[in-house]
Amino acid sequence: MGSWKLHLTRNPRYREASHFHLPTSNSNLITNEPTELTYKRIHMKLKILTVLALFLVGSFFSCESDGSYELLQGSWKAMAKDENGHIKDMANNDVWFKFNPDGSYEYSTNNSYRESGKYRMRGKVLYTTDTIAGGRIEKAVRLAVVSDDSIHFEMNSKGIAQTLRLKRTE
Repeated sequence: MGSWKLHLTRNPRYREASHFHLPTSNSNLITNEPTELTYKRIHMKLKILTVLALFLVGSFFSCESDGSYELLQGSWKAMAKDENGHIKDMANNDVWFKFNPDGSYEYSTNNSYRESGKYRMRGKVLYTTDTIAGGRIEKAVRLAVVSDDSIHFEMNSKGIAQTLRLKRTE
């Protein structure tokens, strides 16, 4: 295919100048021949997109490794539950969590409720998916405190803010 050129002329019926202003000295000529300026612009855009992509990838992976994942692993017993400022002692209840290094978890209560599945973390948010019961969706809780001996889950149950406080058992 050959190159093409288009010459723009002003219509004599209009007194005002055209709305189109090209940034070159030949403002009445459009051509498909690339210029050095076009290459520089493309090169600059590619540099900006590369830096942005590296920043986004770095941000994603930096959220994954804050040390909470290793601290979370082990067996935990619920000790107290705070619901809208009212603290309920749960030391006598059998509410247990176990987080394994392979990304699996178990949750059980004294009223025979049992849950088991996969977990993952992103920053200070813990995501769990029950695989025992079919059709379950992923749940999320915020890890307000994660230390060697305690974890505090901040969650929302039917519009009520709750904090579940757990203590390490092993």
